[in-house]
Amino acid sequence: MIERGALSPCAKPVAPLLQPGGWLYSQCGQLQPGREPVYLNPADAAVRGIGDGDVVELFNDRGRCLAGAILSEAIMRGVARLATGAWFDPAPAAATGLDLERHGNPNVLTLDRGASGLSQGCVAQTCLVEAKRYEGTPPPVEIFAIPQIVPRA
Repeated sequence: MIERGALSPCAKPVAPLLQPGGWLYSQCGQLQPGREPVYLNPADAAVRGIGDGDVVELFNDRGRCLAGAILSEAIMRGVARLATGAWFDPAPAAATGLDLERHGNPNVLTLDRGASGLSQGCVAQTCLVEAKRYEGTPPPVEIFAIPQIVPRA
């Protein structure tokens, strides 16, 4: 059952298909610089003004993340395919004015709850999201930057 409570007031939401991409979860994620790709049907993208290669904001009431659009007829209308595995890279709210994950981590869009008390299985396929072309200059992905080392005093 699709969870309706998490739906933003959008005219035509899409159901995200979350699955491993070129690696399993965050394993070797550093081998894929840039944003995680989101695959969209060209008809869904056209309604939203999204072109191939655009930076896309995926969002619902839980959160928002950025991804790079790849348009494909192989994706069914009403579905957005976003691979799991992007490292969590939140932008500082002061920089963007809102909570925004920069690398394309789908965990910010899904409910953090097990399927049942018995299985604790993933409930990631039960949410809806909206997609729109990101306006302005997207914040840079910084998860791969080497952190500043502060010497001990």
